[in-house]
Amino acid sequence: KPIVPILVIILMCNNMLLVKTLGEGVGPNHDPVNLNNRPTASKRTFRSEYVEQLIEQIAPNMKDEALALMFVDCFPNTLDTTVNFTHNTKTDEYDTFIITGDIPAMWLRDSSGQVQVYLPYASKDAQLKNMIKGLIARQMKQIKIDAYANAFNNAPTGSPHDVCNKFEIKTYDIVR
Repeated sequence: KPIVPILVIILMCNNMLLVKTLGEGVGPNHDPVNLNNRPTASKRTFRSEYVEQLIEQIAPNMKDEALALMFVDCFPNTLDTTVNFTHNTKTDEYDTFIITGDIPAMWLRDSSGQVQVYLPYASKDAQLKNMIKGLIARQMKQIKIDAYANAFNNAPTGSPHDVCNKFEIKTYDIVR
């Protein structure tokens, strides 16, 4: 069975508050998968069938129900709330913009970090693989625009369309 390290769950849940508390129907006779704070399916920004299967497989088997709730909320959070994925069928090119903070911009380092947890599953889900391919393609385009910028808007808003133009060695450290 695939295992998601607890450390990854904790990192993904950094500063995230769980609205549901242990007193709200969580217990041995309840299914924690149905007690989550995820956006409704129609409001999610991206869907990976394989990630959904992992959640359905792992969460009910977790002994700590509070941790199971965190897993259900946090593991798919990047996919549910931050991904803008497109596929140009004429050119067969993928493009992925991932909002990485409190403003609608994409930091190169952070966008890599946000999808890193999904890399082991890309070979099992073509849509997830293509989303990651689109992210790499987007990052390469952005680096070609300005190799010293570490964050960009989704589309040009000025000239150039970078948000943060300060090169930091740590910017690309996560990608090693």
